[in-house]
Amino acid sequence: MRLFLFIFLVPVLTACDFLSENFSENMEVELVFPSMPGYVESSKLPIRMEIESYLADSSGTERVFTEIDYWGHSSGYLFRMSKRVNTPVLATPVMEGVNITLKPAGAVFPASSDASSVHRYSEQGRSGVKLFLSWDLGPLAEMLLRLAKQSFPVESINVERLSREIEDLSLTEPWFLDTDYLASKLLSGKFRVTYIRERALFSEEFIPGRGDWFFNLPSSPVFSVEDGDSFTWELSEGFYYLSNLSLSSFYSVFIDSEGNLSLEKERF
Repeated sequence: MRLFLFIFLVPVLTACDFLSENFSENMEVELVFPSMPGYVESSKLPIRMEIESYLADSSGTERVFTEIDYWGHSSGYLFRMSKRVNTPVLATPVMEGVNITLKPAGAVFPASSDASSVHRYSEQGRSGVKLFLSWDLGPLAEMLLRLAKQSFPVESINVERLSREIEDLSLTEPWFLDTDYLASKLLSGKFRVTYIRERALFSEEFIPGRGDWFFNLPSSPVFSVEDGDSFTWELSEGFYYLSNLSLSSFYSVFIDSEGNLSLEKERF
């Protein structure tokens, strides 16, 4: 069994390799969001992006949260954040009017298994850094943000290697990664590659009623259902929303560790 010793090696590449414009521990980046899921695009509803990360100073870090109106273009959104190694950024889309909150996209600055996630540019008299967020990195960024809030030194993690190991799992949905288990092992200081695992999945049957339904997950298809019909989908333990825009209603969905399903119908 492989010991995952490399997880605590600091990456050679640091944020300072990208910016040397001043001695500040913070910087302004241009966020580039991933394409919205099809059910979001087809809704034509305005989107609000809730952005979370942190700022750094000599005394530690301070959470920073802001809201950005998403106008349909992936880039052009400026955000000030820490330029320390392994700084996580989360972007949570909220569908205005119905307040449907999707699972967030994420990025980790500057480390990523995808070298294109951070790009320094100089064009039309402007220069700066673009940070590309993705749905796949959402769970990892969320876990790092959670660890940072517990004063865990996230800069000590080899995120590039960790994200590659996560990719190798070939998860059907990024949010099925067992980040609770992974975070607990990181906090313990004892780590093996086998600690990177998918949550247990349960095949659940839903009879929501007539209409088009979708979950608040980036990979969710739209389920077209007739009265009295059902559909089945695999989900892991946790909370979800199953929504129908035309009916202005949704179900709060909870699945416990044994796969037991609880539903509560509500209206927007």
